[in-house]
Amino acid sequence: MIVRKLVKKFLDRSIAVAGLMMQTASYLMTAFVPRAWMLYPVSAITSFGVGITTPTLTGIVSRAVPETEQGVMMGTAQSVVALTRIVGPLWAGFSFDWLGPGAPYWSGAIMIAIAAVLISSSTAHSRTSSSHLQRSTANSSAASLWNARIRVYRLARKNTRWASRDHPPDPSCWSMYPCPLET
Repeated sequence: MIVRKLVKKFLDRSIAVAGLMMQTASYLMTAFVPRAWMLYPVSAITSFGVGITTPTLTGIVSRAVPETEQGVMMGTAQSVVALTRIVGPLWAGFSFDWLGPGAPYWSGAIMIAIAAVLISSSTAHSRTSSSHLQRSTANSSAASLWNARIRVYRLARKNTRWASRDHPPDPSCWSMYPCPLET
């Protein structure tokens, strides 16, 4: 509800950057708090920052491609998020052991600040028309990579029974796995 009201007043990109900067500040505060009770208000700042950033970034990602490719884009984005949930704790453990107890937080703050800078310096605006957004993202190298991934995805689906327009989906196939090629 809060994000919906914010999106009506501000650009999605501005909201995402503000949320990321809140997370950056709260991670830095977490790294250097002198008393344990101070973690409560800092955690509230972190939660609010994550709460406004996550749905806003999801919206930005979903509008970065045409409707027909949104599933591929969202699946890939969620895969990247899952990868960060694997690599992040590994980095946190390493930095805690080698750099000190506050290192996972200040190093995380640096990474989040870099993400905020990258988002704020991007040229795509979420309130522009979808055709303009598609043109602006088509010129970027990231869009080229996404387009290549989508072409590979379409090629892999081309001759499968569940992707064919001539045949209905095979009920014996799981939706997450392609069915055997037609014989």
